[in-house]
Amino acid sequence: MKSGLSLKDVLAVEDTPEILEFICLDSADLLWPIIRLPFLRFILSDLCYGEPLIGHQAKRSIPKAAGVFLKSIFHNQSISRRAHAPVLVMGTGMGNYLRDDRWFNRLTDHFALAANGTYVMEDLWDWNWPFPRHNQNVLFHTPFQFETAVRGRVQVRSRHQRRAAELVGFMRRRALDILEWELGDERYAFLVRMLSRHMAAVPAKKNAYEKFLNRLKVKVLLKEEACYGPSSVLISLARDMGIVTAEYQHGVVSAGTDAYNLAPVLVQSPAYRKGLPDYFLAYGNWWTRQINVPVTKISIGNPHRSNQTAQVSKKPQMVRDILLLGDGFDTLRYLDLCEQLADVFGGTYRVVFRPHPLERAQIDATVAKHGTSVHIDRNADMYQSFATAHVVISEVSTGLFEAVGTVENIFLWDTPKARFCFPLFPFEAVKSAEEMKIRLDDERPCLITPSEIWENNWKENYMTFLDRALNDASFNKTSGSK
Repeated sequence: MKSGLSLKDVLAVEDTPEILEFICLDSADLLWPIIRLPFLRFILSDLCYGEPLIGHQAKRSIPKAAGVFLKSIFHNQSISRRAHAPVLVMGTGMGNYLRDDRWFNRLTDHFALAANGTYVMEDLWDWNWPFPRHNQNVLFHTPFQFETAVRGRVQVRSRHQRRAAELVGFMRRRALDILEWELGDERYAFLVRMLSRHMAAVPAKKNAYEKFLNRLKVKVLLKEEACYGPSSVLISLARDMGIVTAEYQHGVVSAGTDAYNLAPVLVQSPAYRKGLPDYFLAYGNWWTRQINVPVTKISIGNPHRSNQTAQVSKKPQMVRDILLLGDGFDTLRYLDLCEQLADVFGGTYRVVFRPHPLERAQIDATVAKHGTSVHIDRNADMYQSFATAHVVISEVSTGLFEAVGTVENIFLWDTPKARFCFPLFPFEAVKSAEEMKIRLDDERPCLITPSEIWENNWKENYMTFLDRALNDASFNKTSGSK
């Protein structure tokens, strides 16, 4: 592969009108959105990461998963009989944590509790059963996902496989020609299998979602990862039904984020635009300037940050931590940096590693296998960790931004991954523990002001958006950015 590639270089692979000619066999939906992120992230795995970005899953107990799955079916049946949800918020479930001995989803429940008539539809993250719950209006996405996955397996035919192979083969050749990057046979087979099963399941998926949205009388759909390709079937259907669609920001978006930056041919394509939401509800204006996805962008603020910063106070006598935030991948490399930081700052600061939710379930096993003297942060909420942090450091974590205005010293770990994600560094960058020690006591100008990152008055902004979405019939006729 060519070296020193930026996201713009990588996106040249998809910048061809021919990519828009690959259509689902049983609908008018484009096929490229379905495999776009897996394909691009295979490239990014080889370019920036020390491990694959696809298939990164913790081991799970089959009996536990089966029991929770059955619970979710009965739960949905009991709730949906009486549910009327003009506003439906869909999320992965990754934001769930225990707060006052009840589960709270930091990504969805603030929206759910802000307005009456709002329901949350959630994935079962790590097969936990998130009850008792602060928000009672919760349905689960897993039964829908299971049904369509089964249909995709049993109804796939050779015609689906041929069409999938045509697209994957076409993109494989383009990547080799443009980037000198080889997909490989194993990854090729994975993408063909994935796309074939998707096509086979599309009719059943659309039918199930249409019945569900009609039964709940949904008027506004907010969805985590709505700009991600796998959401395109649901988003396209909802738009056809006259439902206002939006994605709420759930983490870092930047000039190096593949899901929110597209090649010019896709930005200009009405067919591609149809699978994207009407709106992107951003944390602040800095984020909207980073991305080119053709949706209307509205800065409303970060509900969870606003709530937590109002409640968590700094503890000056305890502020002695260097907090390293994981990003879900390359855990051993992060633990190695922790050890280096401990060697350099030992006796002065406590070095703490906070695992990303993706790696949290396996962190104890990883530490036991490889060994480390570093403290593992187990706080349910990151803002509790900020209260005792003198320094926060990471590569691409949203936590770097959430620490602005809360933690005194914020450093970006200067790596190829960080440079890819942030072509212009938003924070002071250091390459090593030794460099951080030199710079720690220096006067450093703030490169981003909190007001650029976090819009104030999130609830007021959100309710203004929601009022227009529910009551203005022309509100989903969007164009451009705000």
